[in-house]
Amino acid sequence: MSSSEKTVLQRLVSVCATVAFAVFLLWLAVWLLRQIWGWLLLILLIAVVVAVIVVVVHVRRNSWFR
Repeated sequence: MSSSEKTVLQRLVSVCATVAFAVFLLWLAVWLLRQIWGWLLLILLIAVVVAVIVVVVHVRRNSWFR
C-alpha cells in the first residue's frame, strides 16, 4: 500500500508505533546506563589516576634532565 492510500487512522497508528519504538529505545539506553554506571565510574577513576601518574612522571623526568 502506498502512502497516498493510507487512511488517517493508519498514519496515526504508524506515528504512534514509531514514537513507542523511540521511547522503548530511550528507556533501554537509560536502563543499560544505570546497570553499568558503577563500572563506568570505576573506569573513569582508573583513567584519571593513570593520567595523573603519567603527568607527574613526565614533569619529574623533565626536571631531572635540566
